[in-house]
Amino acid sequence: MKLPIIDMLIDIHHKTTYTYSEPVFLEPHYLNFKPIGRSYLKLILFDLIVDPVPSGMVERLDPEGNPYIQIWMDDLIKEFTIEAKSRVAVTPYNPFYFLVDPPIDLKDPNFFYHERDRTMLSHFMKHEATDPIKKFVGAQLEASGYDVVDFIADLTRSIAEGWKHQVRMDDNILSPQVCFQKKKGSCRDLSLMLMEMLRATGFACRFVSGYVYNPELGSGHELHAWVEVLLPGAGWIGIDPSAGVLTQELYIPVATSFDPAFTMPVVGNYRGPAKSVMESAVLISVDD
Repeated sequence: MKLPIIDMLIDIHHKTTYTYSEPVFLEPHYLNFKPIGRSYLKLILFDLIVDPVPSGMVERLDPEGNPYIQIWMDDLIKEFTIEAKSRVAVTPYNPFYFLVDPPIDLKDPNFFYHERDRTMLSHFMKHEATDPIKKFVGAQLEASGYDVVDFIADLTRSIAEGWKHQVRMDDNILSPQVCFQKKKGSCRDLSLMLMEMLRATGFACRFVSGYVYNPELGSGHELHAWVEVLLPGAGWIGIDPSAGVLTQELYIPVATSFDPAFTMPVVGNYRGPAKSVMESAVLISVDD
């Protein structure tokens, strides 16, 4: 007898506040807070509250299919608050339940993707991998016996075990070369480095920004980053180098891109010499 699949309801409350040393005029801002669909994930509720109330606010789609909110204001402000509330329903998801079709020969990266797709995927495949990175990836390939799934899973796990995960609140992301040399980095740094390694092997990859529900955390959640790699027949497969796993139903994506800069939660500038301070908090819980 087949048991029914029961949804888990996950609530996400993400609040961000910008405070300015003197009144400023905001240029149009672009907000990436809305969870995007996956086979295991359904968006039940999304509410975005901006204070002060914008003169204009509209939802659009970017060139890579991510939903974003465009806002603009007419008056000077000294404080700017964004409060995003989401509820998603997720079902159990086996990240290994797929077939690679047609099979990939890891010794011949030129034939990973159909020729018609390679032009479209060119931005997802660009890399500047250094010789040390290529040597490391080559050793991983050999150790995996050139098996596609084993290679991707083992490479992701090797980063989690060999690199120290640290929390960095800086806006900048370490280059893959610096992260590789330092043997440590934030989730964003490790994700960009993993993308560089996979692209050097011939894979198309994209950066993912979103949330991960950790049942062991009552508080202390934050925006997370991971990677999706494109496998023929299987589509985009999520992998998290911070945890060393293929992603499952507790991973809730918000934005994906070939370039991490296009996945930032808030994008926009302001006019004037004022200094700004940003504070952000994420609360994730399960609705019993």
